[in-house]
Amino acid sequence: MTTGMKTNVVDEAEPKSVSAVSWTPFLQGLAEEIDALRKEMEQTFEQGSGFQSELLLSMSQKLDIKINEFLHHRLT
Repeated sequence: MTTGMKTNVVDEAEPKSVSAVSWTPFLQGLAEEIDALRKEMEQTFEQGSGFQSELLLSMSQKLDIKINEFLHHRLT
């Protein structure tokens, strides 16, 4: 048992979240694009595209790019 030890070290290392209300119009637009791409990807998968289909992989790559762009701009 680890009594007296701090157990929330990971929580302290995580960046503080920024309220969506304080996002710039650019970040709000990126968030909307990400949500739309995610929904489109889900629908494509539900229509029978397998995880390895070229269309789904292409959509996943676009989504990854937008998420990385969002995180980059949010943290700067």
